[in-house]
Amino acid sequence: MTLTPPPVAPGLPVLGNALRMMGDVQGFFVDTHARIGPVYRIRALNQRFTIMSGPEANRFLLERGDEVFSSVDTMGGLDREFGMRVHALRGRPHRHLRKQLGAGLSRELLAARWDAVLAQPIQLRPFGILKNKIIS
Repeated sequence: MTLTPPPVAPGLPVLGNALRMMGDVQGFFVDTHARIGPVYRIRALNQRFTIMSGPEANRFLLERGDEVFSSVDTMGGLDREFGMRVHALRGRPHRHLRKQLGAGLSRELLAARWDAVLAQPIQLRPFGILKNKIIS
């Protein structure tokens, strides 16, 4: 069975939908949903996203999202560090983790230390995968 990819929202070459989203991103999503439907793709510079919007898409994601989609590519490192699926927490466990991490990840802390953060040299470390284990 061959699946057809969702339609792409029209945009400019190279910029894609970036300019349209800059002014009113919520309006962009609402308009695009009305014109194209609940599932579509967008581009913003070199980034590409698939959007699922509306009540049906949200219900589908809530009820079947974990069995249909994987976040290993984007959240795998964080999950390995914490030893659990951090992004999938809900309810009391989510609130507990947010409370524990909140002070260290606050905007105020980052703002207060922004100059020091920028002054630090960026150190790149090579990493790879060896027998399904991340090495760094």
